Amino acid sequence: MYHASVLKKLRQESGLTQQQVAKCLRVDHSTYADYEAGNTKPDTEQLIDLACLFGVSLSELTDEPLH
Repeated sequence: MYHASVLKKLRQESGLTQQQVAKCLRVDHSTYADYEAGNTKPDTEQLIDLACLFGVSLSELTDEPLH
């Protein structure tokens, strides 16, 4: 499970807009906004892209420990 609040915090700290992050993920702005609101969940590939974009580990975005 991913953490929508962490996603929003990381984006704000990076100085990026939702539109900019959505473009990096190749999704609509509304889709990314739903990720931050917790209405929908990014798929695994998008979570990896988000971790790379924000310079964090995948485990920082999810409850899943890395093995």
